Amino acid sequence: MASLVSIDTIRDNSESMGVRLDDEVAQALASDVEYRLRQIMAASIEVMKESGRTTLYTKDLEMAAKLLDIDPPLGYQSNLGLRWGEATLGAGQPLFYIEDEEVDFEKVINASLPKVPREVTMTAHWTAIEGVQPQVPMNPSPAEARMNELVPRGATTAHALGAAGNSDNATVKPAAKHILSVELQMFFDKVISSVIDYEKDDLRSAALSALRTEPAIHQLLPYFVSYVTERVTHDQKVDIKLMESMMDICDAMIDNESLFMDLYVEKLCPPILTCAVGKYLGPNTQDQIPTFPLRRKAVSILRKLAINYGESSHTLRSRLGRSFLKRFLDNKQSYGSHYGSILGLANMGGTDSIRVLLLPNVKLFEEFIRDEIQGDGPRKAEALECLKVLVETLTTLKNDKKVEVEENGESEEDLRTALVDGIGPLAASEILKMGDMKLVKILLKSLIPV
Repeated sequence: MASLVSIDTIRDNSESMGVRLDDEVAQALASDVEYRLRQIMAASIEVMKESGRTTLYTKDLEMAAKLLDIDPPLGYQSNLGLRWGEATLGAGQPLFYIEDEEVDFEKVINASLPKVPREVTMTAHWTAIEGVQPQVPMNPSPAEARMNELVPRGATTAHALGAAGNSDNATVKPAAKHILSVELQMFFDKVISSVIDYEKDDLRSAALSALRTEPAIHQLLPYFVSYVTERVTHDQKVDIKLMESMMDICDAMIDNESLFMDLYVEKLCPPILTCAVGKYLGPNTQDQIPTFPLRRKAVSILRKLAINYGESSHTLRSRLGRSFLKRFLDNKQSYGSHYGSILGLANMGGTDSIRVLLLPNVKLFEEFIRDEIQGDGPRKAEALECLKVLVETLTTLKNDKKVEVEENGESEEDLRTALVDGIGPLAASEILKMGDMKLVKILLKSLIPV
């Protein structure tokens, strides 16, 4: 069988290097060259197929040479087609060569210089955390993300763009942002329907227990948060029991140690804060006392959020404290809102917030509720509840170790008079009924500016 590489080719190459070969040696060398060529071509074709192409490129030969541990050929990196010329050496002996492109030297000199390439830098950022894309400069803004959702993608892009000109025949399919398994969808629907079913306590308790302990529901977190936010926004003045159910869902999610709640704390605070200090909750705006247990539950959930996620969100506790203080100092708010704000200030910062934020404003708040309590108005019961929770909060200062009380020989009458001047007659009267003069001294000591 004749070799693809002729003996003459082997002899010509050897003579060009000053080596003369016998016919037997040239024949053996031609067979070996043919084997090497077939080997590298087979490897190149494999590289081409792995790349999903049907055209063999020079880069396939280079990759095959690397795989076979052969020095790659140099000088054929261009993706442009090579122009071959033909020259005749003699009778029936054509010679093929690559035609070099003629370049005008004057054009090369006068051409503008290319732009200086930018320095190569590397940086790291979070593309997504638990399915949520953080707002960093490297990620698209919400407006850009919404615009990208409108752009068709995939194999149907050309069809979609072509159909855009003919609106009669165009079919718009909603984009699926997040795909949930059937089991998770059934779990979500079952939990929601069970939690808002007030007649079946056993089923409701089981649903909340599953939400509190199930470890594989992290994909449902944004759906639960969105559902709670939507229901509180639209039904806060419709159904108090529904608001209590939404708070139960929030409490259960926070208690689930398997869920990564850090990313959803910011979205979960507004609906809980609404249930704590909202101006009016429920359908009856004339009687807000039935909403006080709901407000107390909401404040306890916010306290749990501040304790569990205060380290990951350093400003959470301070922002909640400012929100409660703003409501407490606003005389245009309802008594229910003041009730929730007093509880909030007591729970956000402990005795420090009571001593610094609440105590100096007690007298001002008492002037706001004094006429309602001393009169016989429709909201007297709400004002009395606010006074009661305010006094309960002030009594917690008895355990404040940061305030040291000194025995300076003051009479009880002087202490009573000073307390009335400091926090007002209503709150002072309730404090003095307890007969705890140590608490009176602590309150007076805390009222003195440092």
